Amino acid sequence: MERSSACRSSNTERMPASKTEAERCSRLVSATTGIRRAGSPVARYSGRLFFISWYCTSCPQGGGDCLTVYLAWVEDQGCVRACMRSAWQGCARVVTCGAIRHQERTMILKEKNHMPVALNQLQDLLDSPGLADGTRKAIQREMYAIRRGAKGERQCAFYLDGAIKDHPNRVLIHDLRIEHEGQVAQIDHLLINRFMEFWILESKSYLNGFRISPRGEFEYWSQNRYHAMPSPIEQAKRQARILEKLILDEGLAPRRLGVVMKPTIKTAVLVDPKTRVIRPDPQLFDTDLVIKADAFLSEYEKQNEQASTVEILGSLPRWVKKDTIVDIGRKLLAFHVPLEIDYRAKFGVAKQEERPPEPSNDVVSTKVEAPADTPESAPLCPCCGKPMVLRTSKRGQNQGGQFWGCPGYPKCRGIVAIEVAAPTQETVPIATAQGGVAEPQPVESAVGAPACPKCGVTMVLRTSTRGSQKGSRFWGCPGFPKCRGVVAIQ
Repeated sequence: MERSSACRSSNTERMPASKTEAERCSRLVSATTGIRRAGSPVARYSGRLFFISWYCTSCPQGGGDCLTVYLAWVEDQGCVRACMRSAWQGCARVVTCGAIRHQERTMILKEKNHMPVALNQLQDLLDSPGLADGTRKAIQREMYAIRRGAKGERQCAFYLDGAIKDHPNRVLIHDLRIEHEGQVAQIDHLLINRFMEFWILESKSYLNGFRISPRGEFEYWSQNRYHAMPSPIEQAKRQARILEKLILDEGLAPRRLGVVMKPTIKTAVLVDPKTRVIRPDPQLFDTDLVIKADAFLSEYEKQNEQASTVEILGSLPRWVKKDTIVDIGRKLLAFHVPLEIDYRAKFGVAKQEERPPEPSNDVVSTKVEAPADTPESAPLCPCCGKPMVLRTSKRGQNQGGQFWGCPGYPKCRGIVAIEVAAPTQETVPIATAQGGVAEPQPVESAVGAPACPKCGVTMVLRTSTRGSQKGSRFWGCPGFPKCRGVVAIQ
């Protein structure tokens, strides 16, 4: 299909913002049929050219009749939604007709998880009442180890992401965990290039460094002595065997002339740039696979530059399209199985009976009077909307008092306090989406109460529960936390 001059224009070039020009461009790309009003886009996909056209209702020049057309080249059908969404967001503020080139899509198929879910689970255990000192210390050590490992992985991911996210010949996957034939491979970072090379990158971070013996044994320094640890080199090699078997058994490798193109699995251990590594004599044990994270890409490029002519010619038949490695990466993600650990069973912590959380002062809920015996009187949960159930507090300042609790506890911790209005003052219960509930706070009459400076709603009187102003009174917006308007009481 021959491209028009509008199609060949760059992002910086603009066509006249006129309906005539827009209609002319629209006719050139055959995208004028079926156009709807009220800003509804009409999209067509033809080969590598993607058309979007609509009447822009926000255009001040055309009075709602200005036809805006965007053109974008896309790699495949999967990018169409992104292009359409991008153009749709620009509808209200861009009134010229022009061509927009689709930017190179990111080659990071799975981002690094910067906050492991396990930390939240362990923190919940740590907050359990009556926890033995030994168990508490064991949980804290587990959390420290997870944080330390996550820090090293984040550091490695930082260096990898910057160089690979827009690279046309590489694909990167973080935190890939696969299971195959009873074996598990937890891969920190997986780099795939168009030569069908799969780099398994194992990341390690030790605050006080580690050493490698002439026999390839790894030991890290802690508490004034060395401690043995599993060899990350052998870990990466085991992961390589599992990954290769999965790719071949599941038919993920591409074929050329009917022959399966077997992947080449390579491994490396990435360590924090600040980590001290004591290495043995290279003649006794080769540690070239242990690389500082900030130097890996240089080493990677150096291997390609130092490849001989014979090696380069021999690798050409293995050269595949970019779409091929992207497709392989997405298929591998379909085999990702997140790790789930029952930390209660691991540390021997019995599941506690359901109880309300400690009081906190966050979001104002709907006022609820003393409950009747009928279920119809139960309010809806402010978090999930389910009809709440009547419960009795077993600890804290409200011990023995009744409250409305969400039946979805502990997944949903919505709580609504039950209050009895004072003779001269109205009380407002406090509840949070996280389950916190506070003592009912007295609210002054609407007469004299200021309006929220942000949303205009009549404010309520509150008492600060923490910080340097603890115990002081202030006017707070009842729409907290969506609205955080505050007015100090002089």
